[in-house]
Order: sequence, then structure tokens, then C-alpha cells
Amino acid sequence: MIRVKDEIKARYRSEKGPLFFISAGDPSGDIYGSSLVKELKSRYPESSYIGLGGHRMRKAGVHLLADPERIALVGFTEVVRDLPYLHGLLRESESIFRDLHPELVILIDYPGFNLRLARRAKRRGRKTLFYVSPQVWAWRKGRCRNLIRDSDEIAVILPFEVEFFHGLGKEVHYVGHPIIEEISAREPLESFRKRYHISPDLPVLGLSPGSRRSEIDYHLPVLLEIARLIRESIPEIQVLINRSPTISARELQDRYLKEHDDIRVIHDSHHTSIEATSLLLTKSGTTTLEAALLLRPMIVCYRMSWISYRIARTLIQVPYVSLVNILAGKPVVPEYIQYAFTPDRIFPVALELLKDERARGTMREALRNVVGKMAGGRANERVAKLAMSLIEGEWPIGDSSGD
Repeated sequence: MIRVKDEIKARYRSEKGPLFFISAGDPSGDIYGSSLVKELKSRYPESSYIGLGGHRMRKAGVHLLADPERIALVGFTEVVRDLPYLHGLLRESESIFRDLHPELVILIDYPGFNLRLARRAKRRGRKTLFYVSPQVWAWRKGRCRNLIRDSDEIAVILPFEVEFFHGLGKEVHYVGHPIIEEISAREPLESFRKRYHISPDLPVLGLSPGSRRSEIDYHLPVLLEIARLIRESIPEIQVLINRSPTISARELQDRYLKEHDDIRVIHDSHHTSIEATSLLLTKSGTTTLEAALLLRPMIVCYRMSWISYRIARTLIQVPYVSLVNILAGKPVVPEYIQYAFTPDRIFPVALELLKDERARGTMREALRNVVGKMAGGRANERVAKLAMSLIEGEWPIGDSSGD
């Protein structure tokens, strides 16, 4: 953990513009956080940022309190192993609330940590804005109460969340999904294919195992075996793996791909790599929504430690794990979770989809209906305006000195 030294605290106390504390715990949150910081800087040029996030937030100008890889945890057993470290981050963050008095604490998803952080922020009298509300509608009711109690404002990115929170007596702000803006700025498909030597005339299988090391460990070996079986039936298949920046290229190669020289590892242009696929095999999460927005057929999977799975089974209250099926309210894409996530079960389904253009077309049409329910872009602009309304009067627009 990176301690905030006294001289750094002194520097932030002397800054002329507002200080924002921003916390994101996974690569998606890092993307949204970095874009939001850029949006806020356009309104408050002398603003400062400190908090938790990834490489993109650091590049956007956020002073990070922790190594991004250390906070990217998933699953109950994985979190338990790092509890002392996470508690240390909570204490360090609270010292910032106490000593630096940030004008606004912005929390992006990552519920296990950020809900506790929100409690500490409110205890220190800080205003809080939850951006990308944790999916409390899928979990126990206690989290809903905690989120409502400790949030001044909540910005949601899924349309049905407005009605959900309204039923709990909380009015929230639907801002649309920030990933829409990211996708609209993707690399053109033609140049991507040229860079990675991908033929438009041959089928493409995409593998998206996740961004956390535990997800890679649980998902990638199974996905590679499925890809091997598919190649036996379709020798001309082109296989792509999306590598998250949280996993080094050398680690991916040394641990998993020594015997897979024919697989292309995609280091950038994540959204265009999805667009290039005929079929995507992906872990559940934001990637499923990205694939839906790009109308790419997919099969969704997820596996975690058996203890984490047993606990999750008692807490999760929705019938599906993928955002696509949750939004649709029905099974639009196949899901294979935990013990069902095996090559024997997924291979025949994947092979049929790859060979049957009509089946892929039916799935694309269903995906079109799902994404039609979502608002357009400019989510970060809406959230920036919401943040401004929370500190309005203290830091007027166009006068970031506060004088």
C-alpha cells in the first residue's frame, strides 16, 4: 500500500481547485473513472484527484493509493486472503477524508470495498456519489439499505435500476452506460484486421477469460480446450484472446500459451477484437454487454472457488448471471456456470453456432432488442454534471479557484 506522505497531503491542502476522491476496483471501473476525471477536468481545470483505481486513472491524473493489481479481487475466499491489506486501504482512505476534506467522494461499483468506504466517508462528513451502482438488486437487501444510507446521489447505468430504487424510496439518476462512448471510439475493423493479420473470409473465435488473475486461472484452461476441440472440426478457425492490461503478456504466454502458438493475443483494441469475432466465449460481466452492443453472438461462462460459489448461491437473487439475459428477462445467450462450465457441455453448442449462420442471426436480432432498451452515450457528461450539482456554490464552474 502507498502511504500518503505528509508533503503530499500538504500539496493537496494548498491546491486552488476542488479535490475529488475517486475509487474503482476493476478494469471497467478504471475505464469509467479515467473518462470521468477527464470530463471533470474540463469543468474544473485546477481540480485534483486521489483514490484507488488502475493504470488509466493514473494516466488521467489520479494519485493512486495502491497498486492496481492488488485491489482487483473477486470471490469471497480471494478477498479473505487480502483482508488486512484492504482494511489498511480503508484506514488510509479515511485519513484522507479526515485530513484533506475532499469536496466529493466518487465510488464506482466494487461493492464489497466501496460500500464500506462510503460509510467511512459519511462518518467524516464527506459528500458521496455512487457511479455505476453496485448490483444490489442481485444481492441481499442489506446492501441496498447501506447504499441508500451512505450515498448523497446514485448514478445508475441500467434502465431497470431506476424502478428498483424507486421501490425502495430512493430516487436515482439514469445516465446511460459509459461503455457506449468507449465502443463508439473503437479502432476501425479493417485496420484492426490488418494489424493482427485476421482474414475477414474465415471464422473467428474470441476468448475473453477475464481481467483478474483468479478469473484467468479458472476460465482460460477450459476455454483453450474448447478452442482446441473446435479447431479439430473447423481447422481454418482463427482464435483470439483478449488480454487485460492487469495480466502481463509474458505471464499469459508462460503460464497458458506455450503450446498455443496459433492463437493471437490481443493487447489493445478490446472492442474491435470483439467486433471481429464470429462467436465470443466470455466470462460474465461487462464484456457480455460490450458484445451485445456490437451484436456479436456469445456464450457466457463463470467459475470461482467452490466456497465462493456456495456463498454466492445463498445471496444472489436473480435467475441469470449475464447482463444481457438480465436486461432481456429471458435466456438470450447460453450461460454455463461453475460445474456446468466444461468443454463437454460448451463445445457442441459453440460448434453449432459457428456452423449455423441462421442461429447466429437469431441471436444477433435478440441482442438488438436488448440494446435497444439502453440510452445513448454521454454518461460521463451526465455524471460530471451530477457531481457539479453536489459541490455547487463551493466551486462554481469557470472559477475553479473558489475565490
